[in-house]
Amino acid sequence: KQWQMINQLLNRSKKKNTKIGKIEYDGKVIKGNTNISRAFNQYFTNIAQKIKNELTPSSSHCSLPPETTCHTDMPVEEVAVEDIQKVIRNLKEKATSDTSIGPLKAVNSALAPTLAHIINASFVQGIVPSKVKIAKVVPLHKSGPKKKSTLR
Repeated sequence: KQWQMINQLLNRSKKKNTKIGKIEYDGKVIKGNTNISRAFNQYFTNIAQKIKNELTPSSSHCSLPPETTCHTDMPVEEVAVEDIQKVIRNLKEKATSDTSIGPLKAVNSALAPTLAHIINASFVQGIVPSKVKIAKVVPLHKSGPKKKSTLR
């Protein structure tokens, strides 16, 4: 509401959603939603390996004497149900989100104990459930020509 009021006071009109019809990737022009999505997927799934390959190889052995290295696990505090409830309560509706936060807030008290259990079990076991590793990446056009470097 605050941004709406500020924009109204400054006589700013709402910007229209700009559809991205094509991008430039790897020296080629990519068109169509599916092809653009695949190009982004390819870019983001390969960027870590590409950066790793560009780094100079470092020594594979530790130069510190064994008695100075630390072999303890990282301490992690248990996540409280109240912490989860607070995070959910403070979630804001985002214009870029395709999922409404309202229903999540409505079931906050019922959902928080289960989420706390899953998070704490993940910390204790050192395993992150596969379904939690899924992300939806949506490119947003900043400005200028519609190519990879002008998307965020």
